[in-house]
Amino acid sequence: EASLEMLEEATVPAIRQKSLALTERILARCAAEGWPVRSPTAAAERGGTVSIDPPEAYACAPGLLARQVVIDYRAGSGIRMSPHLYTTEEEIDHALDALADLLATEEWRRHRERSPHVT
Repeated sequence: EASLEMLEEATVPAIRQKSLALTERILARCAAEGWPVRSPTAAAERGGTVSIDPPEAYACAPGLLARQVVIDYRAGSGIRMSPHLYTTEEEIDHALDALADLLATEEWRRHRERSPHVT
C-alpha cells in the first residue's frame, strides 16, 4: 500500500528524474570500475534499467542475490539493475559495492558452474 500511495503522490516527470539520477549513479560507478555497460548511456536513450557486463557477470548473479541485491542476468546483456521510485542511493551503492566485492574476492568462482539466473 505504501508503494501505491507513493505513486499517487509522485508525478511522471519526478519519477523520470529519480530514475535518471539512480541510473546515472550506476553508470558513474561502472565507469570508475571499468565495467562494460550494455545499455544506452545517454539520458534521452536510457530507460530505467542498466545492464552491466563485468567479468564473470554470470557467476556474480547468485552472489548478488545472496546479498539481497535484486538483479536479473541475461546472456549477452549481463547483470540488469532496475532501480525503482522507492530505491535509495544507499541501496544502489550497496548493490555496486557487493558486485565489486564479489569480483575483488573472487567469490564468484563458487557460482561459476551453477548460476540459475540465465534467461
